[in-house]
Amino acid sequence: MFFLNLLSKDLDKTWNQQTISRRFKLASVTLLGLVTGVTLTSLISFHFVRQKTELAMVKCVELQQLVFKMNQELEETNELEQGFFQEILTLGVERARQNHLKDHDNNIARIQNISQQISQLIREQNLSQNLHKSHDDLLAYNQAIEQYHTEFKQADNIAEELGNKNIGLITENQKILRLLHKNIEYTENVDVIDVYHDLIASAQAYFLTRKPIEQQNLNLVINQLEELIKQDVYLTADETEQALDHLSRSELYFQKISVLENNINQISEQFEKESEVISNQLISLSNEEIQFAHQEIKRTSQRMTVVLLSSVIAMMTLSVVIWRSFQSALKQLEVEQEKSERLLLNILPESIALRLKNTPGTIADNFEEVTVLFADIAGFTQLSAQIYPTELVNLLNEIFSEFDQITTQNNLEKIKTIGDAYLVVGGLPNPRSDHAEAIAKLALEMQNKLIKFNQKHDHNLQIRIGINTGPVVAGVIGAKKFIYDLWGDTVNIASRMESHGIIGEIQVTEATYQRLQGKYKFEERGLINVKGKGEMSTYLLKGTA
Repeated sequence: MFFLNLLSKDLDKTWNQQTISRRFKLASVTLLGLVTGVTLTSLISFHFVRQKTELAMVKCVELQQLVFKMNQELEETNELEQGFFQEILTLGVERARQNHLKDHDNNIARIQNISQQISQLIREQNLSQNLHKSHDDLLAYNQAIEQYHTEFKQADNIAEELGNKNIGLITENQKILRLLHKNIEYTENVDVIDVYHDLIASAQAYFLTRKPIEQQNLNLVINQLEELIKQDVYLTADETEQALDHLSRSELYFQKISVLENNINQISEQFEKESEVISNQLISLSNEEIQFAHQEIKRTSQRMTVVLLSSVIAMMTLSVVIWRSFQSALKQLEVEQEKSERLLLNILPESIALRLKNTPGTIADNFEEVTVLFADIAGFTQLSAQIYPTELVNLLNEIFSEFDQITTQNNLEKIKTIGDAYLVVGGLPNPRSDHAEAIAKLALEMQNKLIKFNQKHDHNLQIRIGINTGPVVAGVIGAKKFIYDLWGDTVNIASRMESHGIIGEIQVTEATYQRLQGKYKFEERGLINVKGKGEMSTYLLKGTA
């Protein structure tokens, strides 16, 4: 009878499993079919809109890129103009031509080429009528480019007529001013010399800024110097005549430089205005075209809303059915999985737990240097004979829970507890350079925690701590009840530091002392006889330095 009941339960369970599986498959197939149908409908609906708008958007973006590129070429052309004019002043027409005119011509050619590309692009049928209408404006712009190039060549000819091809206008003018100085240098009229120096300064200020105010100041100084020379009784007639001639020639140079600069600036400003108008117009129209394409897609999307909403409602209904069927099982699975995760992380470090889950088997790692701490509650054995076992365990749990908290705060790894002994290590499983400092800090905090515990419970428990630094092997072995453990002489010596230590003190080895020297206060204990090791130098950790 027992076997019949067991068999019946198994059959019912198998049937229920098959029914849920079939329902899930049916719902999944239906849901998949609905999703496929909606997807195909959407693809077909959007296909025609995309064909109509995608190419227009691409062309508009390409148009904007060409306009931006053309504007960049215009900026470079303007820089070449300024450089050309500056070198006419300083180096002469010939050098200015060599350095700038060829590049200027190439820039103009590139601007014309870009303009032709834009013209060809807006003639294509997939763009709006507004962009097609801008074709006439672009033709006018091409004519403006030709006119600008011609006028700039004329400005170059004007520059050639001003002076020596191989000497800058500023340099030429400076020669004239030096000749002027030779004519007036022996005058006893200090006002003439002073105004001459003002002329030099005003000329320099004008050449640096070429602002209208500086030009006005320069003209005033020239007129003032001219009057002073005419009235200077210390100059001979020849000196006066030559000085006035040189001053007149210098003034003429200033006027020619001003005319040349105004001519170049006027050409450049006029062309910049025309190019800005056509650039802004093309950018604005292409943006309108892109906006129109977006609106077309939006209108198509709105028409699809009803279909999509209906499909979503159907999919949500089927999803609820599937969700209800598996909700309970998934919740239970999550709870059990979370329990397993917490249990595993309580037993092993997180990185070791992940390695063990991914690649089950023996884990063993060598660490060249870590710091190991053993702690033991002195007097706990005597206390266990005086109080109930439950109370004893609660007290020990309270102490070790406090230790666990500060161990976690210091990013150290608790290995295990054995009775009233506590084992912690710094520098693994994740290596860190300050493992010795962190362990020393933990040891001092453990002493403070036990003092507070004694005050709270009116006990007189004391702790004995031993610390050692060196290499260890750490890992997980076995298939059942495994833990993350340490092996090596470093661990054994740390244990001996605790067992051979002084109650209430923190005893460290020479290796640990060397790591912490200067950072913490120590009291030298001297040589002690350590079981299995013989005599060893040890120190008592007293606090931070």
